[in-house]
Amino acid sequence: MSAALDNHSLAARRLDKARIDLEAAQHLLAPAREELYDAVGFHAQQCAEKATKALLTHHGIEPPRTHDIEALMQALPTPTPLDVSMADLVELNQYAVDVRYSDDMSMTTEAEARAAVDVARIVWMHARDEMARGA
Repeated sequence: MSAALDNHSLAARRLDKARIDLEAAQHLLAPAREELYDAVGFHAQQCAEKATKALLTHHGIEPPRTHDIEALMQALPTPTPLDVSMADLVELNQYAVDVRYSDDMSMTTEAEARAAVDVARIVWMHARDEMARGA
């Protein structure tokens, strides 16, 4: 099996994992229960992270071992035009695994959870579309 085929399969698997995180975030958001909003943010961040890593893999780039969405976006070979600002992408970093164990025990609001899901959806759709085009 060629390296390109390996990258293609791995990228597709990563994108599918990202889709599952997006679906989990949407599912947890549906009942609109305050105690679930942190989990919504976590899955939204994971979706964006995995989708970006899928895109990097698609381009033949080994993704850096980081949860930082900005660092992942900067590792892409060309700037990625998204219908979302870098500031909105960076907002997702607060939901990453490392931060969940900090002393900051503030609760995520419904508006923040919905915004996180919206950003994650945009990142996932962009990765899906770019990979489908073979770009």
